[in-house]
Amino acid sequence: MAIPYRGAGLQFFRRSGGDVELLLGCRTDHPFKDHWSVPGGKMSRLDGGNFWTCALREAQEEFGDFPPGLVPKNPVPFHRFYYPFFFEYRVYFLPVERELPDHWPSHNHEFSAWAWHSPRNWPENIQPQIVTAYDSWRKRKL
Repeated sequence: MAIPYRGAGLQFFRRSGGDVELLLGCRTDHPFKDHWSVPGGKMSRLDGGNFWTCALREAQEEFGDFPPGLVPKNPVPFHRFYYPFFFEYRVYFLPVERELPDHWPSHNHEFSAWAWHSPRNWPENIQPQIVTAYDSWRKRKL
């Protein structure tokens, strides 16, 4: 039996003053309208069943061209959300290799803006699964 929803997303991160910051976008549409989230989405036939390919395609759709410094390389092991027979989603954590602005506007209808956020001070309206994935990743000490 095929799982009805399979998808993936990219969680970019950078180190800043001994802390980790995550790049999040503010969603303009459902699901999670007005919440901060990662670029990602549902797998398509174009992805050939590959979660990494899905994450890259979705991020490309939502960023347009990747901003300089966000060229995905060497994904860090992912967090997996799995609900048997219903849902499977993987989040890949990727280091950003150079400085980027703290905020910039979005050029995609799904997000209004992109900004770096510290887990020490999450935005009030963050998508709950982002916190879960970050906590899992952090515990692996990557």
